[in-house]
Amino acid sequence: MSGYGAVPAPTPIRSYDYEICAGYESNTKDYPTKFTFPENLIPPVYNQGAVGACVGFSSCSCAESHFRKSGDNERLSPGFFYGRDECRGNHKGTGLYADTAMKGIIKIGFVPYHLYPILEEVPKALTLANERDDLLEYGKKKKPESYVCLAYALKDKMWDSIRTALYKDNCAVVIISHEYFGGSHAIMGIGYSDEKIVGKKRVKGRYVELQNSWGEEWSEDGRDLIPLEYVDDAYVFVWEPIKFPFTDVKETDWFYDDVRSVHLCGLVSGTTDTTFEPNANFIRGDVAMIVSRAIEKLEHSINTFIKSKRQQGLAVKTISFNKWTESTLPFRDISSVDYYCKAVADVVANGIMNGKSDVEFDATATMTRAELCATAVRLIDAIVQKLKVSVPANYKLPNNEVEAFDDVKQQDWYYPYVQKACAYGIMKGNGDGTFAPNKDVIRCEGAAIFHRIFKLIDELLIQTI
Repeated sequence: MSGYGAVPAPTPIRSYDYEICAGYESNTKDYPTKFTFPENLIPPVYNQGAVGACVGFSSCSCAESHFRKSGDNERLSPGFFYGRDECRGNHKGTGLYADTAMKGIIKIGFVPYHLYPILEEVPKALTLANERDDLLEYGKKKKPESYVCLAYALKDKMWDSIRTALYKDNCAVVIISHEYFGGSHAIMGIGYSDEKIVGKKRVKGRYVELQNSWGEEWSEDGRDLIPLEYVDDAYVFVWEPIKFPFTDVKETDWFYDDVRSVHLCGLVSGTTDTTFEPNANFIRGDVAMIVSRAIEKLEHSINTFIKSKRQQGLAVKTISFNKWTESTLPFRDISSVDYYCKAVADVVANGIMNGKSDVEFDATATMTRAELCATAVRLIDAIVQKLKVSVPANYKLPNNEVEAFDDVKQQDWYYPYVQKACAYGIMKGNGDGTFAPNKDVIRCEGAAIFHRIFKLIDELLIQTI
């Protein structure tokens, strides 16, 4: 029996976004209706046997496709990939978490097959691969710069992004499907088509052409078409440094890593294509945009993961955040033409932000530290409550010791939010016994705070596994 091996896990919301990092195009009307990589760019069909190494096989095949562009047809080792701790994290069982594996490859690269032609199941795989640190030097020569995620809640956007990666960028895609193969499985995407031949009929639809790692005897010489609705996650390796667009954020700035991370994961935007304006005020409309994007990404991540949980017969539920329509938005200072209109409706509908009054939101006003505390705590607590209903577990949040602040009193409306935000490790005082709750937040500070929030959310997602 052929192995599977894509261990289901929610996609982190901090995973890099293809639209931001690698040239997603929504205007794909000029793309052909059918496209397959040239045969010289497609490695042979491999057979993983019963070993749960499909993530390793699909990733190595995608990397081989990349190197074939320059005439390098060397086979890469799925077995080394499969056994290394860098690609496994804390998982010591069969298979791999795809996102963890991608992070591992960024650290160790790909190793030639002739140097490690071994394929074993755990625990033997762990012992053998981790005894070969000498091969890491070879991995450096074939190490991608990063990876990006092509999984979007909107299937139209996912379809456009996968076709752009394949046709425009000539990048093979690691595809994860929880249901199509009868178990969570990873394959290599090598093309797409707007139809599939079933019997003698042409069935219109959106299909990704795949190459499997179950040998040439599977399907049509190891290849088939998978309907887009069965594609749950998709990843592309990026071989060139990702361009960070903001000229006013330098590597020497204390907030550089924060801004870079929250921007490249598609959650925090600049003020223009090339500027971030780190010292400008962090306004309420922009905060609503960030929160709305985060809950949309989280909702997609969890609900995709739920499919695999249901396959295991577990009592789990999809999650759904409230969404308001334009007609029910109560604020007279919000118009449908405002870029933050939908986001404001979403965050207010979920009780994460409130208006300044019943009829005014004041989207261009600057967030204060107290207001950002409240927003952060409401967001995290709302996510925890959703997760408890969806995937019941004993979710644990950080509980840091909180100092007493001279300017935060128990009777202040923001007192419980400041307490929680500090306990969660999202915000802290000024080091002089004060918190400055009414101080305006600037954009670089907001990026740093949201980076901590997103890190905490990803830690909660890990607890669902």
